[in-house]
Amino acid sequence: MAARINAGDVGRGDVFFIDPQEIIVDEELNGRWTPHDGEAVEDMAKSFEAEGQLQPVQVRKVADNRVQLVLGYRRHRAALLYNQRHPDSPMKLKCVVVTVNDEEAFRRNIVENKQRAETTPIDDAFNHRRLREEFGWTDARIAGFYGMTPSYVGLLKKLLLLPTDAQLHVHKRQLSVQAAAALADLPAEEQKQALASQQPGESLSKSVVKQVRAKKIARGGKQSRSLPRAEGGTQEHVELLCPQCHGMVHATYTNETLAALYPTIAQLRKAPELSSFLRWVRKQPPTRRKRNQPRRHKL
Repeated sequence: MAARINAGDVGRGDVFFIDPQEIIVDEELNGRWTPHDGEAVEDMAKSFEAEGQLQPVQVRKVADNRVQLVLGYRRHRAALLYNQRHPDSPMKLKCVVVTVNDEEAFRRNIVENKQRAETTPIDDAFNHRRLREEFGWTDARIAGFYGMTPSYVGLLKKLLLLPTDAQLHVHKRQLSVQAAAALADLPAEEQKQALASQQPGESLSKSVVKQVRAKKIARGGKQSRSLPRAEGGTQEHVELLCPQCHGMVHATYTNETLAALYPTIAQLRKAPELSSFLRWVRKQPPTRRKRNQPRRHKL
């Protein structure tokens, strides 16, 4: 039996065929930092011409018996493009009506984009922020939902501190998440200098990491291997530590312990033997240098 959901739109069963111009679109529910580019929309419109619409979009009922898009932003834009090109035989979008609130609508959109591998780290960072600020999600819940480690969620959070041009480099996958997170530690002017330092034949990520290390060392930082050289550490394991922290780490642990239990800075931050020291050192100026008393027996 046919059912009315929107003026002029008829549904059969649980599938409705709706004029795409009658569907309300809220880009804030789209889990992407930027909309699909024109090429992606063009490809979908050509697919409609050749095969028709294979997968329905999802919509939900809103005020005045109208519907709002939940899933299928590219399909919706492609349908609009198709109808511009075929005004005499316009298509209607095949839609499934779902009952969801804002949070569930946003969550479903994220899931679909993840399944299609259509998001970038910048998409994820902004989606995480919305899940935290609007829906009260914790970083632990976000990590579980995305299948990420909490430390990686923390890295993505740092991307939100970057200027738009740097975020665009990450979005285009020209700048790695790790390099971008390191860049976020610099003042705004030094960020611009680091981004402009790329040499011919050198990747932007490598160039930025070199610049960040150089600037931190100039301010008193020290390059150290999170995995000691004696335990197989290479240049890939180089981290930046202030001299005070570097000295305390080696006054507390043997190289064997560092390799086995604390091969990364993130793991060292959680080391129980360093907890009181870390509380103290966070309150000190960067230039502070106090001799660390070595343990009678290193761990």
